[in-house]
Amino acid sequence: MQNPYKYDVLNPEVSRVLESGGTVEITGGLKNGTFNKLYKMSEAELQEAGYTLVSKREIPNPVKGNRTDGEPVRGSVFEIVLRKN
Repeated sequence: MQNPYKYDVLNPEVSRVLESGGTVEITGGLKNGTFNKLYKMSEAELQEAGYTLVSKREIPNPVKGNRTDGEPVRGSVFEIVLRKN
């Protein structure tokens, strides 16, 4: 998933279609409140949601697109990888 905004990426529908042991990679910027909340979740909170943290990192030299106003995206891009329990 790329830069999720205003939707719960751990919602029941995602969990329904992802096999047990399957992974989901989510990228985004920390200025995005939706992504930031997910990125800052503790391992215990992720476990409660049915996922195990695989990795969490800043992506070096990411390919960035443009904002809706046509300006280039600025700032760091982060990734979190989760495995469904």
